Amino acid sequence: MNDTVHGVGPRTRAYLRARFDAPRAKAVANELGISVPLANKLLGGYAPRMWLFEEMVARWDGEFLRSVFAEAYAAEDARLGELEAEVQALRAALATARQAVGGFVDGDGLSNLPSGAAELDDLPSNRIAELVGQLVETLPAKVRAAQRVDDGELVS
Repeated sequence: MNDTVHGVGPRTRAYLRARFDAPRAKAVANELGISVPLANKLLGGYAPRMWLFEEMVARWDGEFLRSVFAEAYAAEDARLGELEAEVQALRAALATARQAVGGFVDGDGLSNLPSGAAELDDLPSNRIAELVGQLVETLPAKVRAAQRVDDGELVS
């Protein structure tokens, strides 16, 4: 039998039942500042109205969202895994290329390379930067807004 729960209401119910001990309705009501009858509806599988859903997201953030939108997060996690694997492969290729040029590289880049080594300008570092950009885009806007880079330093 398939134990997958579908729908915002039933998933909210499952999340609240896992999060709160009995008497659940009172605990949910106190936590969210709602009435006990509304808490009972949520615990019965009622989908929260948008204002309440927003309150739940604000209170429990990613934990709640992952519970309610499990498939979307699973797909995103799989995509992130693919991107991270590609980044690791590119880093390994870049490390190998750097090791190959060894002492020919000065502080300004590849200017001391012997003739015929110009093709090393096509190292995968641009692809790494592109992949890092894609990874950053997958972060929640709230996290991206909290962290900026100014003059090479991370600023909150």
